[in-house]
Amino acid sequence: MQRLRRGIFTYLKVRRAAAQLPPCGGLPPAWGRALRLLMWGKTPEAAVVARDLAVAGPPRPEFAARLGILFLHLECPAEAAEQLRRAARLDPECALYRYWLGEALLRQGRWDEAEAAFTAGLRLAPEDPRLWLGKGRALLEAGRAQEALVHLDAAVAADPDRAAAWNERGLCLARLGLDRDAARSFRRAVTLDPDLGPAWANLGITLEKIGEAEEAHRCLVRAQALAPGDPVVLHNVGHALATLGRPAEAAEAFRRALALEPHSAETLHNLGVCLLELGQPGEALEVLERALAASPGDPAVVLAYGRALEVQGRYPEALAAYRRGLEADPHHAGLVGQTAVCLFRMGDYRQAHAWFVRARALEPANRSHLWGQAACLERMGRAEEAVEFYNRALA
Repeated sequence: MQRLRRGIFTYLKVRRAAAQLPPCGGLPPAWGRALRLLMWGKTPEAAVVARDLAVAGPPRPEFAARLGILFLHLECPAEAAEQLRRAARLDPECALYRYWLGEALLRQGRWDEAEAAFTAGLRLAPEDPRLWLGKGRALLEAGRAQEALVHLDAAVAADPDRAAAWNERGLCLARLGLDRDAARSFRRAVTLDPDLGPAWANLGITLEKIGEAEEAHRCLVRAQALAPGDPVVLHNVGHALATLGRPAEAAEAFRRALALEPHSAETLHNLGVCLLELGQPGEALEVLERALAASPGDPAVVLAYGRALEVQGRYPEALAAYRRGLEADPHHAGLVGQTAVCLFRMGDYRQAHAWFVRARALEPANRSHLWGQAACLERMGRAEEAVEFYNRALA
């Protein structure tokens, strides 16, 4: 049933897109067969028919463009780009062909070529918001966020009611570090289109970043309702719950995400951290071992793994894990600080003190490192120095 529903949705998208193109009379019967197969969710069979049409179909730009759009919705972007290039070559005055060519190139990660296609379209139709949006997306993907914002501003100016443009603009603002402005843009997107799941997810993530965790959670729950099978959305719901101090619910969300994407190192890591908070270090250790297998050099995973070992009193193993992590990232403040804590717990106060000094150099504002230095000095019999550091920690 889900495949049929997805097929019908994709079929309608192809029909709507094709209806905006220049008319194309005399479509071959195989075209209708390809659309019926798509509607029934038989994507591989539809792709076979589309490839036959690419060879034997009518040599007209209107048909090549329709075939390109079909290939794009069949997740065949290279073949889509080939057909759309053909359409643009046969009819160089049609801006829509350039737009769809840009979309196909975006799907392939060919940002510069996509930008060129959208730019060519804008020369033909400078008022088309889709072309401004497309070029903005290409620039953003290419890492040129400031330029992208100019084009995305033009997209929303040309069509203030286009929710997708407001969503993309929000992503651009977030990339530029303007999170509150990004949140306003995402709010505009979901106001215009309450069923735009990615915009709800982006709004939730951004609100969490600016400290509005309760509303962030509500937005992410809405995104989840719109995309119940998306493991990334489920992961973000879990992250919001963890931020709200609800580790049991967060762990459940992470487990549901892992059922859909079992090898996500980030989700495994976050589940392991929740299990530690819930007082389940044994299970946390198993989960974090899986996270390390998925992402061996990730300092955050190594840190959580070491903490799980420490909770079980396995300090030498934890220390070895931290040192392996520091080989990959010698300046990771969390690993440096936890190495100091671990050495302190092992009774090696001289070494622990040296590591707390390193941790302070990396995180001067973190007072816990001052407390650690003071405690080490006290254990080493250097009482006057210890008092000085305790006073500095309390200041």
